[in-house]
Amino acid sequence: MYPAIPALFVPFPEGETAMKRCGTFTTLVFCLITVSYTNANISLEGLVQDGDAAPIGGAIVTLASDSTLRDTTKEDGSFILESAAGISHYVRQVHGTSIAVRESRVEIDASTPLNAPEIIVVNGKGMVTDRFVFQRIMPGKLRCRLSPHARGIYFIVFRHDGITERHYLVYTGSVSATVVKSADQSINIPHSGKRAETNADSLMVTGKGFKPEIYPVDSREKSGILVIMDRTSSPSINVKDLPAIDEMPDPLVMKDGKPVTTLEQWRLRRREMIRILEDYEYGHMPPPPGNVKATVKTPAGRITVSSTLDADYRMLHLTFGPEEKLGFDIGIFTPADAVKRFPALIYLGYSTPNKSSLGAASAALSRGYAVVTMNYSQLGADATNWHSTAFFPSYPEYDWRDFSAWAWGISRAVDYLLTDSLIDREKIMATGVSRCGQPVLLAGAVDERIALSAPVAGGMALRFSGKEMGGGLGQGITEVVDQGTYWFGPLFEKFRNQTPKLPCDQHWLPALTAPRLFIMLNSYKDEYGRAYAAVQTYLGAKPVYELLGADENIGLNFRDGGHGMTAEDWTALLDFADQKLLMKPGTKRFDVIPPKEKTP
Repeated sequence: MYPAIPALFVPFPEGETAMKRCGTFTTLVFCLITVSYTNANISLEGLVQDGDAAPIGGAIVTLASDSTLRDTTKEDGSFILESAAGISHYVRQVHGTSIAVRESRVEIDASTPLNAPEIIVVNGKGMVTDRFVFQRIMPGKLRCRLSPHARGIYFIVFRHDGITERHYLVYTGSVSATVVKSADQSINIPHSGKRAETNADSLMVTGKGFKPEIYPVDSREKSGILVIMDRTSSPSINVKDLPAIDEMPDPLVMKDGKPVTTLEQWRLRRREMIRILEDYEYGHMPPPPGNVKATVKTPAGRITVSSTLDADYRMLHLTFGPEEKLGFDIGIFTPADAVKRFPALIYLGYSTPNKSSLGAASAALSRGYAVVTMNYSQLGADATNWHSTAFFPSYPEYDWRDFSAWAWGISRAVDYLLTDSLIDREKIMATGVSRCGQPVLLAGAVDERIALSAPVAGGMALRFSGKEMGGGLGQGITEVVDQGTYWFGPLFEKFRNQTPKLPCDQHWLPALTAPRLFIMLNSYKDEYGRAYAAVQTYLGAKPVYELLGADENIGLNFRDGGHGMTAEDWTALLDFADQKLLMKPGTKRFDVIPPKEKTP
């Protein structure tokens, strides 16, 4: 999105002038909109899209400040709204106090004394751009000048006498839109006396124009696009109303039924698929916090890994998020006497990332890879109290759960690794086994900075698993829900015994990873993951790699035995990385489908 803007505090003469800058305050809730124009005449053009994907033709666009400002989008999603008499400012009465946004000012007209009032302006990444703190405001007017703002999303928070009022601002350079929380989902406009009308919960601004959303939204940073708006929670659905899809949902067919045949279409479809996965399967992750920092917890030092292998080890504590209160530890192992940048393998595991956390990942170290260890439980408790642990309390409006939180944590580790002088930022990989393989699947799908994803004993197609769909082999939706409903998002459990109603499946995750490297590592007799279902995941994702001209970048490997990760899995993973990521010579193939008798 946009960089943080330096705070500028210039009080006007009225009122008290005692001010100070404080820490970050974040409130990310969006509701209905009113729009105030800084100029009297307005001609507003935009493009309505589903996410940042397909244009929506025929959508009705309404600016809630004036219900007469309406337009219907053309087939390409474009619209234009014109007005000869826009509203110059917005004013709202709050418990006898008038608060107004007028161009570059916030104005307060207090009818009674206000104790310990604050005015806080937060940008769309959760960073404070303005903060005004007063001991007391006597009856009368107070004006505070706002900082110069870049285009984007802002929140104005007014606190006084234990009351918090939130005003949300969308700024486009020439038009500002004030967004106000409304308990009854409607807004009375003081200027016209008319009740505002809108066909969306919020009207947001993207790099391509304006876009309404029918669900609460928030901003997310992504390369090449100024602002992308994403939901914070899933829609209300009744599973019985959804169509049954017996076949694996095709990743190369848009929601409207159009086939995907070009790279441009795939980019649109990719965004569409991510939203569906968030809505129905995983819940919604917050945007990147943008403030990841590392402090040394264990200084770098030489350790002996084996009789033939030494390494340099250090433990770092990463901090980030609102007021930098969130964090977790990572252990970094690099080949001894490091004099270059190393490809790095993130290993999401079950132990504290201390000197002994390397374990079997020493196989990667012996081949010249750095290994980054993480403890999954530091990213969110693998228990029924998940919602009170790790990241969750800081983002209560998001409906994510464990798998999403663990994937989000992997991405925060990537945030740091991109800055580490010993890590090759173009060659970052991730692996994990069983329940730690699931967030690797998800992180690789949504985080395009991960060059290679290698889930172990995870990713089996749900439509071929469990008692309902797989003849009792492996775990399907019902078995997973019965085992731990806090892993997936809140809607996932609604598909218990109704798997064909789920509009996505696990093959979408490697498909979304394309054209980057992906390998599935599975066993023939995994009691939790049916081998045949793993093959179907691979086959279901393969056409996307073929479309993108990268069909050799997806692979699979099976071994004898049951659930877990063995030395054979490590060998296959590293052979794949050597050949595909480091471009070393090798003869092992990763596109061999096992015979049917081996994959029941």
